[in-house]
Amino acid sequence: MCNVRGVTGPVPWGTLLGGGVGIVGTGLGTWLNNRHGIKLARLKDHLDRAQQRENCCRDLIAASYALRSTPTGINPAPTQAAIAEFRRAAAGVQLSIPELADGPLAAALSAAENLAKSRTTAAWSASTTEAESAYDEAMAVLLARMRSSLNLPSQ
Repeated sequence: MCNVRGVTGPVPWGTLLGGGVGIVGTGLGTWLNNRHGIKLARLKDHLDRAQQRENCCRDLIAASYALRSTPTGINPAPTQAAIAEFRRAAAGVQLSIPELADGPLAAALSAAENLAKSRTTAAWSASTTEAESAYDEAMAVLLARMRSSLNLPSQ
């Protein structure tokens, strides 16, 4: 028996049980919705990072082609602009793919510096050819490692 505000009668168990189930259901629904939102946020963050990694690699590849195609000669401006862009792109790769920073990226950056120096200090010579081949080798290793870090198939 129940006495609510002077009304006596049987306890409305069905109403109380329905209200309890409703409260628990609302709580579980909210919890599941929050959990799903967290999973979606993590997935979006992962996709954004993957896109950033791809963009940094694309910028480095474009900068490497620009540096490789600069002319050798007494005007150092094109080579200096290309090596500055290469440094900027390498910094982006270093931040987004840190596992490349110490090995192949450092070697490619060093080879790029040597190539830029050989192109701006002398006319076409054996040192320029040597610097170009060292640069090409370092970039080939770096490109292979970038492909594997981005989970792209090798060519």
